[in-house]
Amino acid sequence: MLDVASSPPVTRLLGGFAVLATLVLPIAATALPASQTLAVIVSPGQDAAGIVARSGGTILRQGGWSNVLLVRAESSDLVARLYASGAWLVIDARSATACAPSSQT
Repeated sequence: MLDVASSPPVTRLLGGFAVLATLVLPIAATALPASQTLAVIVSPGQDAAGIVARSGGTILRQGGWSNVLLVRAESSDLVARLYASGAWLVIDARSATACAPSSQT
């Protein structure tokens, strides 16, 4: 049995990176947009429309939550500009279930 407490700091650091990579890489892979319709997710309370406007995106509609907007990507660097403007996450809208319109009753 490996005693983590007595292992060298480098071994613990490498083990931590391995765990982090295992958890983060699948999420990062889904965050790479493949279409021109993106779901932009911002911190609750942030001005999502302002972030999109500063980035040069075109708002299509609000998503299922108030901090989610669907945006048309008209340039290849929009994702980078959205992150630079404060977006939490930018994903392909086709894979974002929170982007579905809420049902009207």
